[in-house]
Amino acid sequence: MKNIVGESFAKVLSFANDFKLSPALSNEKLLAISKSVYKKEYPLLVWKNALNEHSVINGNQLSYLNESVSDISTSFFLFLQGFYKPAQFILRSAIENFIKFLYHSKIGEVGDKRIDRLFVELKKNYLNSNRLIHQSVVDLSNSYSELSLCVHGDNSYISMLEGLSEYPSFDNAKANKYKNESDRSCTAMVFILSISYLHIFFGMHHRLQDAIRAALHAKHSQAMLEQFQNN
Repeated sequence: MKNIVGESFAKVLSFANDFKLSPALSNEKLLAISKSVYKKEYPLLVWKNALNEHSVINGNQLSYLNESVSDISTSFFLFLQGFYKPAQFILRSAIENFIKFLYHSKIGEVGDKRIDRLFVELKKNYLNSNRLIHQSVVDLSNSYSELSLCVHGDNSYISMLEGLSEYPSFDNAKANKYKNESDRSCTAMVFILSISYLHIFFGMHHRLQDAIRAALHAKHSQAMLEQFQNN
C-alpha cells in the first residue's frame, strides 16, 4: 500500500503538470469579473512606473509602493487561478504596504508601529486637511479588516483534507467577494496617488490619464481638477 502522503503528493504533481488557465478563462462570468478587477488595478502599474521615473519620493517610500503594486499583481493572478484565500491574503499585504508608503510620505518613519496604529494616525492626520483622502484611508482600513476576516475566520476557505482535495476552480460568490475588496482598495490607492502627485498626473499621456480616471469616482476626478486649477 502506498504511503498516504505519497499518494497525495502524486496528485499534486499530476495537477501541476496538467494545470492550464485556459479552461477557467473560458468561463464568461470569470472573464467579466477579471476585466472589471484589472480595470481598477492597472492604474497602480501606471503610477508605479511614473513614480519610479520621477525623483519625487525617497528610497524607503518607493520600496513600500513597489512592494504594494507587486502584491496587487500577484494577488490578481492567484485570483484568476481560483486561489481565493491566498489572493485575499496578498491583497491585504498590498494594503499594508501602501499604508506604510503613505505614512512614510505624510508623517514619518514607520518603525515597528502596528498597522492598526498607522491607520489611526493617518485618519487623524487627514480628517481636517483632505476629506476625500481621509475617506480613502477609511476605505482601505475597512477593506483590510474585511480581508483579515476572510483570511483568518472564514471556514469556507479551509475545508481541505489533503493538498488538492478541492482543486482550484471558479466560485462566483468568492470571486465577487474578492472583486468588491479589490475595487474598493484599488480605487482608494489610485485616488490618493493621483491627488498627491497632480503635476505628474496632468503631465501623463492622455491615454494613461483616461485609464486612471476610469478607476475613480466622478467626485475624485472633479476634486483633482479643482485642486490642480487652484495651485
